[in-house]
Amino acid sequence: MTDTPLTEDGIEEARNAGNLLKEHMDYSAFDNVHTSLLRRSTHTVWVVLKELGLEWLPVTKSFALNERNYGALVGKNKKECVEKFGKEQVKLWRRSWDTPPPPMDRESKYWPYKDPRYQQLGMSEEDIPRSESLKDVTKRTSKYWDEVIVPQLLQGKRLLIVGHENNLRSIIKRLDGISDDDILHVELPRAVPLAFHLDRKTLKPIKMPNNALGLSGKYLMGSKQLDDIAVRDHKLVYGEQSSIPVPSFTHKEAKTAETHARLSRHHNIRAHKVVSIA
Repeated sequence: MTDTPLTEDGIEEARNAGNLLKEHMDYSAFDNVHTSLLRRSTHTVWVVLKELGLEWLPVTKSFALNERNYGALVGKNKKECVEKFGKEQVKLWRRSWDTPPPPMDRESKYWPYKDPRYQQLGMSEEDIPRSESLKDVTKRTSKYWDEVIVPQLLQGKRLLIVGHENNLRSIIKRLDGISDDDILHVELPRAVPLAFHLDRKTLKPIKMPNNALGLSGKYLMGSKQLDDIAVRDHKLVYGEQSSIPVPSFTHKEAKTAETHARLSRHHNIRAHKVVSIA
C-alpha cells in the first residue's frame, strides 16, 4: 500500500488505456468513477478522463479501494522480495487467498497512519491493517461494492473503476465466482481496460463475446499485445529465468498446468458497464 506516484511509463499506459476506451465508445460513456485514495490511481483517473474528454465526471475515492497492504514487504521491490524469500513464497503471498505477508511494524516509515489523509478521514490507527491477504482485501471491497456500487448499478449507472491489482482481483473473484484456490492463478495485465456486463436486475454476470481466458469480462486490447504484456509483467516480478509459467490472458488452449486450471473454473457478465483498469 505504498503511495508511490504514477511513473512516466504509468502515465503513458494510462493514456493508452484512455485511447482504448475511446476506440470502444460503447465502453466510454460513463456516469461515475470510483478509485482509491492513492496518488497513482488518482493520477490514472485524471489521464484517462482527459483522453476521453470526460474530466467533468464525478469521482468517488475510498480507502476500500486502496491496494492491499503488503505488510513488512512494503518498501521492497518485487525482485528484492524474490531474492530474499524465494519465488514460490513471493508468489504465495502475492496470489494466494488467505496467506498475508509478515505484518508491518507501526514504527516503520511506511506505516500508512502517519499520512494525514487517513486521520482527516476519521480513521483510527486500528482501522489500518498491518498486513493483508486477498481474503482481507475482499472483505473491504465487498462492503464497498454492496453499499456504494450496487445501488448505482441498480439505478442504471455505468461505472468506471480504476483500482489496483488486488482489489480488482477481489471484485472479479466475487463477480465470477472464482474459488479460493483458483484465485491464485488469476493475473491481470496492468492498465488494460477490462469490461464487464451485468444483468440489469440481478447484477449476475453474463458472458461477453471474446471474453478473457477464464473470466466473463473482455479486455479492450488485442491478443498479441496482451501476451506481450504478460511476458513483460512476469519478467518484472520473477526474472528472466523463472520456472513459474507465464500466464496467458487470451489463449483458449491449455499450454501449462496453470493455464489448464484457469480454463476449468468461472462463469461470466452483462448489463451495465463496469470497466476496471488494473
